[in-house]
Amino acid sequence: MAADQLLQLDKATKRFGGLVAVDHLSLEVTQGQIKALIGPNGAGKTTAFNLITGIYALDDGDIRVAGVPTRGLPSHRIAALGVARTFQNVQLFGNMSVLENVMVGAHTRATAGLLSSALRLRSMRSQERVLTDRALSCLNLVGLGAIPANTEALSLSFGRQRLLEIARALAAEPHLILLDEPAAGLSSAETARLGDLVQRIRELGTTVLIVDHDMDLVMQISEEVVVLDHGVKIAEGPPRAIQRDPKVIAAYLGEEA
Repeated sequence: MAADQLLQLDKATKRFGGLVAVDHLSLEVTQGQIKALIGPNGAGKTTAFNLITGIYALDDGDIRVAGVPTRGLPSHRIAALGVARTFQNVQLFGNMSVLENVMVGAHTRATAGLLSSALRLRSMRSQERVLTDRALSCLNLVGLGAIPANTEALSLSFGRQRLLEIARALAAEPHLILLDEPAAGLSSAETARLGDLVQRIRELGTTVLIVDHDMDLVMQISEEVVVLDHGVKIAEGPPRAIQRDPKVIAAYLGEEA
C-alpha cells in the first residue's frame, strides 16, 4: 500500500441473507483527497460506510485505515485510528446542548483518566478547557459560532443540525471524515455553503469521503468519484469521466433525469 493511502477497501463484501449489499468492493482514498461514493438508492453506499466504521462486520475482503487492518475491530478502535462520520439520518443527543454535542466528539481524544475525571483533578479541569476550546472552534468552522452554546441541539433547524453533526465529527480531530448524505434536505443556498465547508475541511488537513445524491455538489467538490449499483462498483474516475460513462448514466444519472 502506498504511504499516502489513508483508506483501502479490498474486495469488501457484506451479505444480508441472500442479498449482497456490498459485492467485492475495492477502492482507495488518498490522504488529502475529496472522494465521492454515489449510486442509486439501495446501491450499498451507507452499508460501505458501516463496514468502514465497524458498525457492520465484513463477510469477505479486508479494510485498512492508514495501513492498519480493521477487520474485526470494534467501532471505537477504528475511530481511534482517526475515522469519524456523520449519518444519513441526523443523530444528535437531544438532551444535550449544542456545545455538549460537540464536546462528545472532542472527548474521544481525551487523555485524562477515570480517577482524574471523578475527582475533578487539575489535569482533568485543564483538559476540559482544551476540549471546550476545540468544540467552540469546530462550531465556528461550520458556521454555528454565533449560536449560544447552551442552545438545545434539537431546537436548531434541520440544516443547522447537519452542520452540528459535522462539527461533532471534526471535534474528534479525524484524519478521515465520512459524510453520509450531508446535503439531504438542505436548500440550494445551504448546499452551496456545505460545498465550501467540505473544501475548507480538506484544506485544514482532513481527508473526505462523501456520499450524496446531489450531483451538482458531488461533481463540483470531488476529485474522484466511485459509482455503485446493486453493491457492485461500476465506475471510478474524475467527475467529468463519470458524467459521460454510459453505465453511470443508465444506473444513476439517467434515473435522476
